[in-house]
Amino acid sequence: MKIETLAKNQTVVVEDGKRTLFSYGTPVAQVRDGRMILAPGALDYSVTTSKYIYRFIGLNRKGITDAIKNGVITVEAL
Repeated sequence: MKIETLAKNQTVVVEDGKRTLFSYGTPVAQVRDGRMILAPGALDYSVTTSKYIYRFIGLNRKGITDAIKNGVITVEAL
């Protein structure tokens, strides 16, 4: 397991081929088997958490919303 600290309370854990973004200890986004997964309600989190989600995914809010509609990003419990 590898832990990358992005900022206080914002970390990425790399384990078993998965990269998971944690915000305040809660998993909010993950890359697994080449798929991007977002936790339900993740786009409604704080401004700070949203900023790190956008960086982790590499898209802004509209890009993420469009990717969800197009099936590129899946929303499911992490």
